[in-house]
Amino acid sequence: MLQTHFSKLFTNVVQALAADPARTFLHYEVRYFAQWYKVQAKPIQDTVRALLSNGQLEFANGMWEMYDETCPTYHDMLLSL
Repeated sequence: MLQTHFSKLFTNVVQALAADPARTFLHYEVRYFAQWYKVQAKPIQDTVRALLSNGQLEFANGMWEMYDETCPTYHDMLLSL
C-alpha cells in the first residue's frame, strides 16, 4: 500500500511540475522514488532528469531512507551511516 501511495505521488508530482515550471517539490528520501523511477518509460525518466536539473525536484537529505527520532542531530546522522 505504501509503495502504491508513493507511485501515485511521484506520477502526479512529475506531471504537475512538468506542466508548471514555477512549481517545485522537495522530498525527503530516495528509496521509493528509485523504485518508481526504475519502472518508468524513458520519456518520463528524461522529464525527471530535467526537473532535477532545473531545481524543480529536490531531495532534502539525499538519503535512501529518512532518519527518524533515533538520529535527532546532525552528528547522530553521520554516525548512523
